[in-house]
Amino acid sequence: MEKSKKKKIWERLREMIAYVVVGVMTTSISLGVYYLFLYAFQVNYQISNVISWISAVTFAFFMNRKFVFRSDGNIPKQIVLFFGVRLFALAVEQLSLTLAVEVIGFGKGISKIGVQAIVMVVNYTLSKLIVFRKKKKEQEQQEKASKE
Repeated sequence: MEKSKKKKIWERLREMIAYVVVGVMTTSISLGVYYLFLYAFQVNYQISNVISWISAVTFAFFMNRKFVFRSDGNIPKQIVLFFGVRLFALAVEQLSLTLAVEVIGFGKGISKIGVQAIVMVVNYTLSKLIVFRKKKKEQEQQEKASKE
């Protein structure tokens, strides 16, 4: 296998590993804040979820930008895109959480964990394709540099 292919494979693997690590930290923040507001402060589960979302998404933006996608793009534009994409994921999360609790009858605590798995996949895909995507010219420059 040639050096550039190995480097490309390693970069994808590094990105996925970094995303999982950041994802675990983000999920921990999301669950911790959710349970804190739900159980300690007795806040409605949907409101607790929105509060946990704000905390987790703010943390996730900066961690994903620096450690996962290694982006040096326009921060204000990326913040708007990131939160916009995550708003879509929040809608999926709120709907899924409501269905799990109100329709299926699962507990509020366990439902949050199950829904997080769905949201992680949605978030990664949308972040990769929309928020932190590299322009074709930038990708070509990286490939050229890796061949040298």
